[in-house]
Amino acid sequence: MGFATGFALVAVFVGFFGLMVVFRNSLLPPSAPPARTIPPVHQATSPAAPAQPHNGSTPAAEAPELELPAHEEEEFPELPPHESNPPTT
Repeated sequence: MGFATGFALVAVFVGFFGLMVVFRNSLLPPSAPPARTIPPVHQATSPAAPAQPHNGSTPAAEAPELELPAHEEEEFPELPPHESNPPTT
């Protein structure tokens, strides 16, 4: 019993110090976000033509809508009646 109690106390302390390490960074004041080093990407789109995907696929509006088949109930064979012996007294 003492051995299990010792392990429980060690587990509580290990959990406490583990959580302290995890949440220690949240106590520091937030630093400035990193500066962007690459230029932003600009897309030239005209209002008359819809935007085409870059991978060459067709837009989702032109793709045919797929439909799942209707659900059909599966018929199971009927089980034979349960045969039990009535208790004899």
